[in-house]
Amino acid sequence: IGWKPPPPEGWVQIQTDGSILSPSGSAAAGGLIRDCLGRCLVAFAGNLGTCSITAAELKGAVVGLQMAWDRGHRKVQLKLDSATAVAIIKTAQMMSTYMVSLRSMLSIF
Repeated sequence: IGWKPPPPEGWVQIQTDGSILSPSGSAAAGGLIRDCLGRCLVAFAGNLGTCSITAAELKGAVVGLQMAWDRGHRKVQLKLDSATAVAIIKTAQMMSTYMVSLRSMLSIF
């Protein structure tokens, strides 16, 4: 995920990523929230147990959106490097627990 272009003034950008450790399937997600000047406002990471890479990507997005909301940010850009996760978000292809949480978070922005 690149940092160009930065978000407009008054906005923040959430960049998240998920990962899977093979062959165990142990997953993690993390990310950061930056302002329009590129300053890191908050960084986060956590273990997710065993899940798919797409679920890890979606969980990272949920955590990032929740952290932005909790810090009072209402104008956000969400950047993911997973084309599959982006397609799921845009088309509601899958209604997993993570997707329900993500749709709920997106509806309040």
